[in-house]
Amino acid sequence: MKYRLEVDYVYNVRAKKGERRERGTGRLIKALIYFGSDLRECMAEAVATRAAADKIAPGYSEVVGVRGYDNAAFKADPLKAEPNFRSIDLI
Repeated sequence: MKYRLEVDYVYNVRAKKGERRERGTGRLIKALIYFGSDLRECMAEAVATRAAADKIAPGYSEVVGVRGYDNAAFKADPLKAEPNFRSIDLI
């Protein structure tokens, strides 16, 4: 595994104490992490997961952030790792 893609989803529920929440609304934020050999592979898996979620529960969640990292660099120092790719939505 050479690439790590983190996708932040905001769900239309209130976050409980200690959970990540969206500023202003208090909605719950969760991150899904995808691994693959390159960015294209990770994005394809994330888009397929998003399509399945929209089919089951349309409008229940939305993507608010996408970050891509080199997995080896992230594992070496997760707090200082800079993303190679950033987006506010899945492309």
